[in-house]
Amino acid sequence: MTSSRPYLLRALYEWIVDNEHIPYIVVDATMPGVVAPPEHVKDGQITLNIAPHAVQSLSLGNADVRFSARFSGRPWMITIPVMAILAIYDRDTGQGMGFPPGTMPGETGDDADNDTTNRVSRPPALRAVPSEGERKASSVESNDENESTPPDDEPPVRGAHLRRIK
Repeated sequence: MTSSRPYLLRALYEWIVDNEHIPYIVVDATMPGVVAPPEHVKDGQITLNIAPHAVQSLSLGNADVRFSARFSGRPWMITIPVMAILAIYDRDTGQGMGFPPGTMPGETGDDADNDTTNRVSRPPALRAVPSEGERKASSVESNDENESTPPDDEPPVRGAHLRRIK
């Protein structure tokens, strides 16, 4: 399968713009193929505003993101390989998505690392989260059996964070 990253980038970009907000991308400027103004790179990363009013000729392709923009009054043709994009988010709300650096699980093709020696051969396992009642019951049972058992490292499941206001 091809990488899902460019598709997710395009979807989130459209969602942010459709809601009349400003999309930003965080880029790993140390990756090969990144063309961006070096004076704006901090700690190996650069954050770029890719709103329609801030850039020209934006192209969100499968291999890279390209656009022209001005930095300190100078025009730049920016090129960013999709795999160098660490996150896309809405400047106003902070909502968006972060991507792990490098290859995402299950990716193959030109933008993926085809070295199978370091890849895990099985998919990640999913497990059910116990309900509040099951968690309390297992906690009571384990405390009765052995008082020196450390508490679980998992945070408690909380209810909804929304409040109803009349």
